[in-house]
Amino acid sequence: MKFAFFGGLFLCTASLQAATFRSGEIIYQIYPRAFYDGSAQADGKGDLKGIEAKIGYLSELGVDQILLMPVHDAQDPIGYIPRDFFSITADYGRLEDLRSLTQAAHQKGLRVILDSPINHVADDSLWVRQGMRKSCDPWDSGHRPDDPNLRYCQYFFQVGNPWIEQPYKLWHKPWDWDRTEVRDVWHRIYGYNPAYHRDAYAYSSFSPNMIDLKYYDPQTKKWNENLIGDIKASMKTWVDLGIDGLRIDAAKHLVEGDGRNDLPAQTQNLELLARLRNYQQSLKPGSSFIGEIWDSYPVMNQYLAAGAIDSFFDFGFMGSLRESLKAGTAASFHGNMAYLEAKGDAIRIDQQIVTIGNHDVSRVMTEFQGDVAKVEQAFFALLSSPFPALIFYGDEVGMEGLVKRPSPGDPREFLESIFAFPWRGNGPSYGFPGQSAPVVGVARNARSFNLENQQSDAASLHNRIRKLIALRKTLTSDGASRITILPTQNDRIFAYSWPKLQGGCYMVFMNFDRQNSQSMPWPMLPDACEADKPEVLWDKGVALNEAVIKLDALGQLLIRQ
Repeated sequence: MKFAFFGGLFLCTASLQAATFRSGEIIYQIYPRAFYDGSAQADGKGDLKGIEAKIGYLSELGVDQILLMPVHDAQDPIGYIPRDFFSITADYGRLEDLRSLTQAAHQKGLRVILDSPINHVADDSLWVRQGMRKSCDPWDSGHRPDDPNLRYCQYFFQVGNPWIEQPYKLWHKPWDWDRTEVRDVWHRIYGYNPAYHRDAYAYSSFSPNMIDLKYYDPQTKKWNENLIGDIKASMKTWVDLGIDGLRIDAAKHLVEGDGRNDLPAQTQNLELLARLRNYQQSLKPGSSFIGEIWDSYPVMNQYLAAGAIDSFFDFGFMGSLRESLKAGTAASFHGNMAYLEAKGDAIRIDQQIVTIGNHDVSRVMTEFQGDVAKVEQAFFALLSSPFPALIFYGDEVGMEGLVKRPSPGDPREFLESIFAFPWRGNGPSYGFPGQSAPVVGVARNARSFNLENQQSDAASLHNRIRKLIALRKTLTSDGASRITILPTQNDRIFAYSWPKLQGGCYMVFMNFDRQNSQSMPWPMLPDACEADKPEVLWDKGVALNEAVIKLDALGQLLIRQ
């Protein structure tokens, strides 16, 4: 126990006691192929049985929810180009394996969320093959009005060949509208069987092999109830298997606009998501419906206000924190948090999920060029906050991984950030069963940064993170109150407070300077904070006296006031 003295008071590090709350939950994102191999073949391929075998590790780490990257049959190894929303990809096992996993997780008090990319399907999926037939056309000799597969003909936006821009002349790449052309989102789909399939163009905003689904037709102003019914049926499949919620991938792109297709909060898109969320709640009240929406806080607020999602991933937190740690100044992170302070009243703390990494960006260890102190500082920012926090598998042991995007839709684009979890440091299996090397490869630093090595070192990154998670479990929040930024008179230090449940507050202090110690005066206490009985809950490189807080390079301080 460590004591510091200032202002006539002794501050002590409080003992750790478990107490979970929704706003402080830990979500752990897993790429199943890379986590652990539970198959009898020991073939180096992670699967659902492998995750079930490691539920004990996740529970001991302090995880509350598991977020599975897509598990259904898909064209790409990552799962974001789905072929079939109702089946498990063969490498991962069977539907019953997912049921077994959710049951094992529930027994440990963990919830399981499934990543659901329902914006598009693969160009070789059954839906596309059926929906691009010549017999979709009423004048085709093979057309049969009683054919039950005719509904697939309406599941996609199609225009014939030769190319005709109308009626979608204002549809460009939604995230790069001003620098792209109409042809950039329309791709020729033919060749499965030229005698059987149409020669036509289909709308695919992300890449040619990811065909967008047509939930709503802006020309006819009609909903595609058959398609929506199929998506609902797939949702029921997953809920029946024990899934506790969905992460909706590319959530702001499901429905295109009446004119331009780059509206971040298209009215019909909000309506569709609200319908799907309400249906999921009817199946499993209290289940999660999380939106993956890369946009500003005002846009997020529109989705929350419409009931389209119940929570979102706060990518602004991740981006600004990374930028500040690389720059050595608090400016970027301060700017992002200042917006939350000033404009976030309509967003509850437990509605925004913060993270320092995921499958879309290079890992934090790579981002900070192997600087363990910066990685730990990022985890301190993450875990001392009141927000639900997502940890990308392997970041807690310092895995490296660089995201590369050689070309649109190339399935290799993520493979360097989704290496196998390094359970041990010896190859070729690195802790996977048997002697087979993991099919996804291993990080270059796996021999040093692996679970086995770090568990035996009390000062390791992994053990420091475990202690932070344990401390986090003792913190309490009502989930609604907002943060208050504290004046530091130093652009290298960021400080803020957030109210604790039943009175008082927590105060967080971080030095972003990698080279030098920095000081600041004690701030005036916000209204939520109590004037006496302060306790230091966490400190690293801190010196306190009656007037000044001094933080060593990348120093950390968390106080209960």
